[in-house]
Amino acid sequence: MGGMPSAHVRITDLAVHERPRERLRRLGADALTEAEILALMISSGRPGVNAVDTAQQLIVSVGGIAGLASAAVEDVERVPGIGPAAASRIVAAVELNRRIALGVRPAPVSGTAGVAAAVLPHLRDRPRERMVVAVLDRRLRVRDVVCVAEGTVAHTSVPVADIIRAVLLRGGQAFAVAHNHPGGGLEPSVADERATEQLRAAAAASGLRFLDHVIVAGEHWRAVS
Repeated sequence: MGGMPSAHVRITDLAVHERPRERLRRLGADALTEAEILALMISSGRPGVNAVDTAQQLIVSVGGIAGLASAAVEDVERVPGIGPAAASRIVAAVELNRRIALGVRPAPVSGTAGVAAAVLPHLRDRPRERMVVAVLDRRLRVRDVVCVAEGTVAHTSVPVADIIRAVLLRGGQAFAVAHNHPGGGLEPSVADERATEQLRAAAAASGLRFLDHVIVAGEHWRAVS
């Protein structure tokens, strides 16, 4: 059985049938390690460190393979040997996987708990405050979850017009918004409550259904009343 190359071994020094690309073609993608899959997107390492070892360093740097779900391009680029092109490929691949997962999610959103389940992967563990909109079809199934604003560790504005535009451009007929509190705490501010009223009015004026405005802090959440 093939496996991940040892440190300081160039991939081109491996037998052809042991290289990640050839193993993928011969055995399928599920035969590869996570580091080997990433190595195919990194393409080449740096002197003394091959692409698989570089990929392993990336996995460690983001706290495990699941950490890639929230990694930005600049987080990936911090790993020596990963340039802008490779970092963009990796982040784009993660985003494509997220959209595929959204596409096969059949269950409609049900209440605030359903909104929270849709947005949590996009907000938890984010170091800065971020706002996302969950775009829903008429049956309240998620079509997409889109970041519409990102601010400081303490504040981001609510771009009401951009939110409505994002929903309409994606063919949505309903939507919910959510933002995180990186410092913890779920108490809505006066600004949060005012933004909720503005969103409700804008939705009505645009013929859209507005479900909820949710605050996320870690794994916890609550609705803005």
